[in-house]
Amino acid sequence: MSSKKLKQKARGAQGKKAPKGKGDKKCRICGTSRGLIHKYSLNICRRCFRECAEEMGFSKY
Repeated sequence: MSSKKLKQKARGAQGKKAPKGKGDKKCRICGTSRGLIHKYSLNICRRCFRECAEEMGFSKY
């Protein structure tokens, strides 16, 4: 086997590299990647959070 094929075989199931950075994380509701709240694994943008915060158990102070 050539060295190129050996490298491909050694890579295995990895294939393409996973995306990294801001574009990787998106809002679960609207799909935007701006203003994302990642704390507590919410993954919701701030605009969607304001709409559904009370339903999720958060309260305003």
